[in-house]
Amino acid sequence: EFGGAINVQSTPGKGASFTLYLPECSDPLDQPTAPQQAVPTGAGQSLIVVDDDPVLVNLSEEMLKGLDYHPVGFSDPAEALAYFQEHQAQIAAIITDEVMPRMTGTQFTEALRKVAPDLPVLLVSGFGGEQLTVRAAAAGVTRVLAKPLRRTELARALGVAVDDARLQAI
Repeated sequence: EFGGAINVQSTPGKGASFTLYLPECSDPLDQPTAPQQAVPTGAGQSLIVVDDDPVLVNLSEEMLKGLDYHPVGFSDPAEALAYFQEHQAQIAAIITDEVMPRMTGTQFTEALRKVAPDLPVLLVSGFGGEQLTVRAAAAGVTRVLAKPLRRTELARALGVAVDDARLQAI
């Protein structure tokens, strides 16, 4: 509900490893919290998530499910493109990592733009900066988000991107 997750890896006879992912809290402890704005949610729209790290794919999928989207995750951008080509009528947006071994997120977006010029694409990267912003804009990325991905920021970016795409289709 708050954007955290637990990753469990177990090896018989050797034990288990539990990794907890908790959202950062920057609220001061001694001040009353202001009323929170509602976080926009989806309405069951299908999204594609692409990241070469399967753990981050799973975390993103769980976060998106909690926001009432239907995510489909991929660790391989080529597989994500193939899936998109078969199901493009159902896909409302794509969230992709930038730094991946076989194809960057901007390269993925360039390939996607050949078949879907108006589909919202959110690019996520831990390595931002002006060069990434310029490269992403040239590739047709809708918005660049910083890692670690925050639930509220993702929800708002998706809400705007999906609504804008829906309005353009009308």
